[in-house]
Amino acid sequence: MTTDNKADDIPLDDVGDNQNNPEAEKSKRSGSDSSTAISASKAAEAELTAEPARSSDRPSAFRSVLQRIDSVLPPWLAPHLQSSQDWKILFRCGVSLWLSMLFTLVSDTEHAAGRAAFLFMIVAVIVPPSDPVSLTFRKTFIYGFMVAAAWAYCVVGVRIAWIARKDFKYTQAEFTQMQAARFARQGLPAAEIPGAIGIAVINGEFIETNSSIVIAVWLSVGMATLMWIKGRIGPSPLLFGVILSMILISIVCTLAHLYPYPDYLLGQTFYIPFIWQSAVTLACSAFIFPEQLGAHTLRRIGAALIPIRAIAADQSAMLATSPLSAEWDIYKRNEGRMAQSGQALMMLNAVESYVRRDIAWMRMSQKDVSKILMHLRFLSARAASFVFFQSMISSRFDRHPNESAKRDRKVATEDNFMLHLPKERGVTLDDSKEEAGDTHSGTSSPVRQDTAQSASTFDTLGNQNDAQGRQQRHVNPKLHIPSGARKGSPHEPKEHKLKHRPVGLFESAQYHLLAERISNSDDERAVVEVVALLHSSSADLLHATVDAMDSLLALLSRGSGSGLSDIFRDSEQVWGPVTERSDALARLDSAIADYRNKKRLEIIRPFAPLFDSTLARDGRVRQPSHRALFWSMQYQWALIQFSDKVRALVSEVVDIQKRSPKKRLWAPLDWPFAGLFSSHGETGENYGEYDPDVIEGLSDFGYTSARDPEVILGGHTMRFGNLLHQAGNLIKRSDVLFAIKSAILIALLSLPCYLRSSAHFFYTARGIWAVLMVGLASVEFVGQTVSNFFYRIICTVIGALFGLVIWYITAGNGDGNAYALAAVWAVLVLPIMMIRLYYPALINGVIAVVTAILVFGYSWQDTHFPSAGQETGHGWETAWKRCVLVIVGVTAAFIAAFLPPSTSDKTSLRITHARSLQSTGVLFCQIISFANVKQGPSNPVPKSIAKNWLALRTRLRMTAMHLPFVGYEYNLRGRWPKERYQRLLTLQLEMVDILAQLASVIAELDSDWTQALLSRTRLGEPEFIGELEGALYMAHVALRHATPLPRYWTPLATRLTDHRYGVNLVLEDEMGSNVPHTVNMDVASSENYLKFCTATTLAWNFINRVDRIVYTVKELVGEDFALHLRDDASSSKEQLLQSHSPDGFPETRI
Repeated sequence: MTTDNKADDIPLDDVGDNQNNPEAEKSKRSGSDSSTAISASKAAEAELTAEPARSSDRPSAFRSVLQRIDSVLPPWLAPHLQSSQDWKILFRCGVSLWLSMLFTLVSDTEHAAGRAAFLFMIVAVIVPPSDPVSLTFRKTFIYGFMVAAAWAYCVVGVRIAWIARKDFKYTQAEFTQMQAARFARQGLPAAEIPGAIGIAVINGEFIETNSSIVIAVWLSVGMATLMWIKGRIGPSPLLFGVILSMILISIVCTLAHLYPYPDYLLGQTFYIPFIWQSAVTLACSAFIFPEQLGAHTLRRIGAALIPIRAIAADQSAMLATSPLSAEWDIYKRNEGRMAQSGQALMMLNAVESYVRRDIAWMRMSQKDVSKILMHLRFLSARAASFVFFQSMISSRFDRHPNESAKRDRKVATEDNFMLHLPKERGVTLDDSKEEAGDTHSGTSSPVRQDTAQSASTFDTLGNQNDAQGRQQRHVNPKLHIPSGARKGSPHEPKEHKLKHRPVGLFESAQYHLLAERISNSDDERAVVEVVALLHSSSADLLHATVDAMDSLLALLSRGSGSGLSDIFRDSEQVWGPVTERSDALARLDSAIADYRNKKRLEIIRPFAPLFDSTLARDGRVRQPSHRALFWSMQYQWALIQFSDKVRALVSEVVDIQKRSPKKRLWAPLDWPFAGLFSSHGETGENYGEYDPDVIEGLSDFGYTSARDPEVILGGHTMRFGNLLHQAGNLIKRSDVLFAIKSAILIALLSLPCYLRSSAHFFYTARGIWAVLMVGLASVEFVGQTVSNFFYRIICTVIGALFGLVIWYITAGNGDGNAYALAAVWAVLVLPIMMIRLYYPALINGVIAVVTAILVFGYSWQDTHFPSAGQETGHGWETAWKRCVLVIVGVTAAFIAAFLPPSTSDKTSLRITHARSLQSTGVLFCQIISFANVKQGPSNPVPKSIAKNWLALRTRLRMTAMHLPFVGYEYNLRGRWPKERYQRLLTLQLEMVDILAQLASVIAELDSDWTQALLSRTRLGEPEFIGELEGALYMAHVALRHATPLPRYWTPLATRLTDHRYGVNLVLEDEMGSNVPHTVNMDVASSENYLKFCTATTLAWNFINRVDRIVYTVKELVGEDFALHLRDDASSSKEQLLQSHSPDGFPETRI
């Protein structure tokens, strides 16, 4: 994969778009070889161009009918039926598919195409004219080139096979003349001689061993190579070119050995229908509701912007809701919107690459498109911060304490990792005894008095007790072993005995201590108050931001629906007046300035006692929860950044509209066919097979390198030895071994067609279907092959039944009627194209439709254009053969998947997670290095960090795509821990995204503030960084080699409390720092402090997730180094690893 193209544009704070789309997840489980992101983003496109069916001017009865229709339709289809543009695309593709039926029915075209006229319909289904004209031309050229290359490959094999012949070796003219004379001597009429010659060929009378071996090898090598390419490219547009090439190679290489002369034109059996239908596709794309590339680009931009706008519009309502209420969780719906926007952005990556390589006729230049997409990526990242805030607040409140208590008593250390805010006490704010005590009088009051133990152990009194607190943190806490974890009594029911001993008890106890230290009973009330203040102070800015996005969406809606008629119209006639966006932009500018200078400070005023000791009451300083202050600042930073990016995006569009009033021709920026065989598909990402040990595009700057413990570099033979070593490693690669195994499987499955005794049977039974199905169902990983085994059979049976219904409706008990078949097909083309274009499991839908076409296509051919000795049958006979041969092919792939060498999805996934953890450590070190060397008030994030972030994020997304298939790899030893791996993946995505946000904030901080940040979070201390890197590496090694982790390991979060900063920036021994030594209201009101608090929050969240990663890995691999300590006893584990404290530090006095 290539990451250089977009490295400059990567937003480094993309938090939250890793949430799973339920519909996409469902389609993954259905065994789709295609990225389900295509369907989700198209749904967003449909929303952009949807007709106003539900507008207030429509009758209520009509709206109710539409609602009933939507409730009946599947969710992947309903949005597209509301889009006028999607209906145009459906009609265009339907016309192309119906014309392909006419080619099959008309005798002249059927004879010109040969004995496979129904291939017109198959090509029309595989390559529909659903894209803009320029993209359709590009794809058609690519597919034509690939199919032609496959034909040329076959021609070489046919020539070599003919040279290898000994007994039957003729030219075509010599063979025809000799066989005509042979059958004439037998008394056959001249009209029957061609048929008799064909029967003799199909019966295998002229098969020779040498030529059969050559063609068999040619078929095996060609198909295995294409299968390897199919696995590497994933669901890219190139996938269908590979499938078309497979069809041609399988046709030629299962027939060429039957002829005693070199028939180089066998490939035209498929190539002629392909070329004719490709011409029809181009004509339909150019003349039936043609779509311009510019309008298509605007539609995709709108599809990505609509979910972001919905998230922003939800913010006011969310902030008006109390976090204590169940309604707060309603806004988890924004996680799905975030995923939808992310999927649409992935599709935009592919559109951008097309725009840069094509001659474009539009208002925006290719550079303008890249700029808009850069702004859109940053905007999506900022919107994800809203989702992060909602999730963080939601996880802090336990709305079902009774259920949690029951769950804790039943399982002590396995299931509950939520560290909830303590419930507020029934006292007023004025006389509540705060954890920090009274710094003026020197007296203090502990927060908790649950037991004498808690009062003495967790008392945090002030600076005079710091040493005592540090000593307590290092005292061995009692390890509480749940009763269910002990050796079960013989009288206990077996189902109540735990199968695994609990892990992470020591870490759980450490986090229990930390929870007690940082707990503040005012947290819950403070968070509720802060959310209410955020609502009142942010309402105007949120409203102005949404209005600006609405003005932009109005432009996108007009521009995406424009056609050829707007070529010579100016932009105001097509996009609307520029004043619509300039006025909204002015209102947004005013709202941003008002928020930065005035309304943002409303959040800080309730926390004034933290910064001004004169605001005391009765000799005491009230200490509000600075945890709530930090969270509110994180939201403010997200809102300011989000509104800034909206302003930048709208401003860019306004500038484009002003300087480009009319369309013009733009020359391509890149070579037109650059990236022709790129593995990045319509989703813009590579989701094919991959090496779990390699993350493409990741660089560690070369400062460190691994060593071979058995080799010392140097010597004259070093280079030659390295070459031999690399060649040996190449052969041992899992994808190369898969290709070799696939070649052997194809050879074994096609063996009957190379034997004289079974050649006729193979041909009439259409054994080629089994060969092709091996190519489509076999993949490198076992789980995916098993998934394909089930769903290929299901789709084939459904398609066969569908084909039988079509045939018997049009034929009954007769031979079929051309007019009836054309009429029925005209009714069905639109539903078929809906499945082809919008069904998430793309390949499964194609196989079902192609099966139906083969059933009635062969039925029509054998009843109207029969060939002696070559009949497939009609109706049920054809459907039965199709189902049996598909089952044979997928069963062969299924069995071969378990034969060595095989690649386990489970092992590959585990190694991928391990490698990603190591790469996360590399990215972390690069960001901290950047923080240490940056100079001045602001520095851009280095491109190398952006590239590494993109590479790691892409790999984790690929891992998410492969996760659903692992469940198909059944293991008799037990159930695969899917939930734990899903949690591990979620944590890794969150870690990477938090690092991206941290890099963005560090880039905006002054170097002095950055050093204060590193000092406060200990990220500037080599000792602490070494411990953090050691934790990641320990988890990496344990996962890679499936080895247990040490039982006793001190969580990193507990090591952050050695110094008590509170809301201050520096300690007394750090007075040499250039940042303000005392945080007063002026400092707290500055944007530098806002960024500082945000970065501190992110640093805590990253360290917290490292601790949770270690625990999750322990759940997977277990623990080692058993040690019984003196004070080991019994306790619960509920406090582990879900803290969202902004800085991980205990509440302190001012």
